Amino acid sequence: MQNIECSVKILSKQEIFKDYKKNNPNIFLLSAFTILETEELIWQLNYYNPDKDNLVTFTPVKNKRTEEQKLFKESKDIQKLNLKNKKINIDKALDIITKLLNEKYSSEKINKEIITICTIKDKTLWNFMLLTSSLKTINIKLDALTYEIISQELIPLTSLRKN
Repeated sequence: MQNIECSVKILSKQEIFKDYKKNNPNIFLLSAFTILETEELIWQLNYYNPDKDNLVTFTPVKNKRTEEQKLFKESKDIQKLNLKNKKINIDKALDIITKLLNEKYSSEKINKEIITICTIKDKTLWNFMLLTSSLKTINIKLDALTYEIISQELIPLTSLRKN
């Protein structure tokens, strides 16, 4: 599986990123996400521009970027995603999630897995949002350095409906 660091390295060599960075020198990696559908992970990298208070997403394997978007943030605490720590490993995180699913959610059939990594309150977290065939989501937050499960919940999608 391609790791995030590899995607960042590929992106750093692409003209689409170099040109954007030249015009926006203060951007930094905010988060990364992928939708696990095959063995190949296609990481999308979110970069934050503090000068414009917006977000742009790059997809290195497709040599693409989105238009700039305003960031809807709940707090002013926007933190850079630091990938230099070698303990961060998607394969290990997936092993832990698989074990948890087998132990606690074995009756649920997972249709789609959305995986995000970001830093919140100085903690780098994996967030797994798993969509099930029974119209539920399983949300699991995992510390990306210690692999401790921070939270987990099973939410029926019908409970998200507004009255």
